[in-house]
Amino acid sequence: MSETVFKQLLGEMLESEFVKFAEPPKWKFSLKHRLAMKRIFARYERNVHELKVKKITQNAQTKSRRLSFKQRLIIVLIIVFLLTITGCGITMFISRDFHGIDYSEYTYIYAVNLENAPATIEYKYFFKTVPAGFELDYTDSIPTNSYTRYENELTKQTITLQQCVKSDYTPHINTEYYVLEDVDINGTTGVCIEISATNIPQTFLLWDNGDYVIEVVADLTKEELVNLCKSTNFEIAK
Repeated sequence: MSETVFKQLLGEMLESEFVKFAEPPKWKFSLKHRLAMKRIFARYERNVHELKVKKITQNAQTKSRRLSFKQRLIIVLIIVFLLTITGCGITMFISRDFHGIDYSEYTYIYAVNLENAPATIEYKYFFKTVPAGFELDYTDSIPTNSYTRYENELTKQTITLQQCVKSDYTPHINTEYYVLEDVDINGTTGVCIEISATNIPQTFLLWDNGDYVIEVVADLTKEELVNLCKSTNFEIAK
């Protein structure tokens, strides 16, 4: 038998032996593994939130006094004036209950009606109902901030509800490609931005309920989220 024929026969034999491994069955992680990974990701999200609220707490503790709305407005006007004369392209953001500075890539806003506003969370907002498939996933709070998260396990969509004392609420909202707009929430003027960069829309919505700033970020359309945030759909807990 020639070497060529021997190699050919050997190759055919190996091919026949290993053909069953060409299409292995799809790997499926065990239930134990899936639960463990879910706990790991949930712990990660809790850690991220705890770092955020810890920073809020530290900021609140280091404030020797709170600035009045008049003082904030003067500071903002000075900043706008200085940036304007230096040629920076910024504008003022003005809504009924929120003011701020609109930069090219983001908008910095703050609540304006601080008079008689509570300095701590005295009651908490929760949704009475959420869209089908969503369930309460996580909740936490500190004296100045309350955070609740709902998740749809099947679609991985989330709804987060944050309640914050007005004096500590100073977000920087990404408005590079999207525009903040006013919306009616329970008879008051809220601020909304809808992002549709993927097949799952995401909407950012906030409003002043008289005592606190309520912020909801959800993987829903603007219309769906506004309807979800009607006053009849909230329950209050001490």
